[in-house]
Amino acid sequence: AFATEVWKPGPRFYGTGETFVFTLHPQRVRYVWQRPRQQPLPGRASGGGAAATATASQSPASPSQQQQQQQGHGGGGVAAAAAVAAAVTTAAAAASGVDFFQFSTHEGLGVGGQGGFALWLDNELLEGASYPCDTFGSPQLSGREEFRVAAVELWQL
Repeated sequence: AFATEVWKPGPRFYGTGETFVFTLHPQRVRYVWQRPRQQPLPGRASGGGAAATATASQSPASPSQQQQQQQGHGGGGVAAAAAVAAAVTTAAAAASGVDFFQFSTHEGLGVGGQGGFALWLDNELLEGASYPCDTFGSPQLSGREEFRVAAVELWQL
């Protein structure tokens, strides 16, 4: 992943639309931000003048749905941490129109977030998870949803 801001634990998503995720194998593919589509507000005409618009986005899973998904993954491990982090932040972020680029807590860090984190690494950088992510229009980036990290390479420019 390429992240545009310094990682900082907190209750909200941050970063910019320059953030992206990528794969190197079997092919080099870069997945960039999929800007939300704009749609007219209900009850507004879409003809001439300045039309009011609202961001169209998928409604995030409720905390109870996240909990059910978490239980489906055995209720523990990196998937559980990622699901809890997503449940805590997704509803508030979606309601405020925030884009889902970077997120970090003391449990780990995630990139993307609509639909699921494109990449989640635990706080020890030993285990990770990847899910299809609407933020970048990316599929699951790893061979398995949950994985053990072989190597981490971090650069700050």
